[in-house]
Amino acid sequence: MPEYNLLFAERLIDAADCLVEQDKPGVVQAVLYLSYVAAEITLKVLLEKAGWSVKHLTRRGHKLANLLKDICACEVQDSSTSIWRSAASLCSATVDSQYSDATVGKLLQAETQGASTYPNQIRYGEDLHHYHPLLMLGAARKALEWAKNHEQTIRRKKNVG
Repeated sequence: MPEYNLLFAERLIDAADCLVEQDKPGVVQAVLYLSYVAAEITLKVLLEKAGWSVKHLTRRGHKLANLLKDICACEVQDSSTSIWRSAASLCSATVDSQYSDATVGKLLQAETQGASTYPNQIRYGEDLHHYHPLLMLGAARKALEWAKNHEQTIRRKKNVG
């Protein structure tokens, strides 16, 4: 039985959606946090399906940059052509077409660009430095959508040579 599941990630996104419309203190922080947790679980679902052990994923902790690095070491099968291609395409998926660089990869690695670190700096404190919470929620949603489309065919890249 898998350790991680997409349904849980989807429910976290649903919860964040419910908060977005509220004008209450702490909403920005809560939406950012739920978005990150949903994205983390989504990436771990994909990696577990690709063959990474739960032990490896646990050691990766909450570092989405490291999880994305593992995703980039995977490939997925195109449903229309049956051709295997790099799973790194997840990183280049556009979250919001209003911004030329609002991709899943850039947004989920925001802390490498100076944003508040997930989970601690988002969970604690009041001084958040981050992308807009709707962009981060969009990144989690786009990652989930991508995962649903590719979870059945993701695998580690085969070594050539």
